Amino acid sequence: MKILIIEDDAKIVDTLDLLIRTFDKDIILINSSSGKEGLKIAAREQLNLIILDLGLPDMSGMDVLRTIRKPMVAPIVVLTIQDSEQTILQAFELGVEDYIIKPFRALELVARIRAILSRTRPTQQFHSSTTFGKWKFGSSICDLRFGNDKFLLTITEGQMFHKMMDSQGEIVSYNEFARALWGSKLSYTPNTLKVYINRIRKKIKPADTNRQFIINVPGIGYYLIPH
Repeated sequence: MKILIIEDDAKIVDTLDLLIRTFDKDIILINSSSGKEGLKIAAREQLNLIILDLGLPDMSGMDVLRTIRKPMVAPIVVLTIQDSEQTILQAFELGVEDYIIKPFRALELVARIRAILSRTRPTQQFHSSTTFGKWKFGSSICDLRFGNDKFLLTITEGQMFHKMMDSQGEIVSYNEFARALWGSKLSYTPNTLKVYINRIRKKIKPADTNRQFIINVPGIGYYLIPH
């Protein structure tokens, strides 16, 4: 597996190298200290994960994210000192899988990266017989179908939608989503889940512009309607 780290702080890069190799010594780590170089590397390499700092010397990390997201499905983790709610929500709306604020806790960082990589691995040989109404998945957790319509999801979005399909119209609680996505030991907020759900809603809206397929039960969770 290959991980690209777009980060200009050499000490942070060394720390990430050490932490990641504690759970997989065979991972290939590629570092770029600038956004432009990172974009070039991302364009030519087959990557399993991208770790992106927003405070880069040559260009905005958000601009890197906007550019890098267009042709890619590789999950992106933002690692930054920028902790404003507006910035966090903007990053999630642009498609990041996780957002980690510096200074970070080593064990939690490792847990989050491992959780994302474990969700990435099965997508190469993904198969699900689960259907719900007209909803089904194709060859990938990112390949959602509604009748003849196709929608490209991120890995996390696909996992969330699959969880709702499995529930067959029953409510999936916030805690159930969190355990499925990040594990029971990792923190989350309902607002984080809401951002993911809103992204999914925007993507599947062409299936039926007059209907809301994902229903929120305030304070509890979400459920899916079949058609």
